[in-house]
Amino acid sequence: MYHVPHHRWQQGDYADWKYPSPYQLAASERQVFAKDTWGGIFHDDFPIQPGDIVVTGHWGSSGFPNTDLEHKLKRYGKEKIICVGLLANTCLEATAALVWSWAST
Repeated sequence: MYHVPHHRWQQGDYADWKYPSPYQLAASERQVFAKDTWGGIFHDDFPIQPGDIVVTGHWGSSGFPNTDLEHKLKRYGKEKIICVGLLANTCLEATAALVWSWAST
């Protein structure tokens, strides 16, 4: 199983960013994915198991940009993906769309 976590927010994450998105700023203000909080840890029903692969945290909606997801999928020869997560119309949709385009090439 691959785990593609959202970046765990910490104080000062966007302080030196020239163009953070409104989504990133709102998440920062609300500390939606704050490190070591309810939104910043894996749910108890989906613990990381031995042999699972944890991808670097993504800062936007998709699990691909600025992460090592594509590299790890290709490295281990994974071609069929099942996406499970919190919001279907944001992170899941954005990641699945790139999985489809990546696998189609």
